[in-house]
This record gives sequence, structure tokens and C-alpha cells, in this order.
Amino acid sequence: MPEAVIAELSLTWSHRSRAELADGSEVVFDVYRGTVVWDGRSVRVLVDSANVEPLVGMALLEGHKMSMEIREGGRVSISALAPPA
Repeated sequence: MPEAVIAELSLTWSHRSRAELADGSEVVFDVYRGTVVWDGRSVRVLVDSANVEPLVGMALLEGHKMSMEIREGGRVSISALAPPA
């Protein structure tokens, strides 16, 4: 999430982390604690600081179906899956 949005939301700093990018380079970034409302309930999440478009992590998508139209302005839909029988 961009640093300006993190500041605007007054998120709490947690720690620094490292990641390896697709080109093999390494970046260091700050990680913050936040809460999102997901499927009608509050879920605590870790938020990585990066000056890019915000992304949703795979852990948050667990138990959901995601559909994407891969094109400029394409639709994205996320819906909860029925619990396993």
C-alpha cells in the first residue's frame, strides 16, 4: 500500500521485511498492522509499504472464488465459496 495511504489510515508499524523481486533484486520495506472488513467481519492483516497499486494477499482470498477479465478496465469479482461438505 502506498505510504501516503498508510499515514492517512494511521496504521501501526510492525517491522521491516525483505523481498526478492522477479528480476532477482532485493527490496527492504516497512510492514504495518491493519484491519479490513472482509465478508462482513473484521480481519487483522499485515500491510506492506510500497508505492504501487494496493494488492490483496492470497491468505485473504482463502475460501473465495475470484474471476478477472484480463483487459484494461476489466471486471474483477470475488465471492465466498460454500463450506466443504
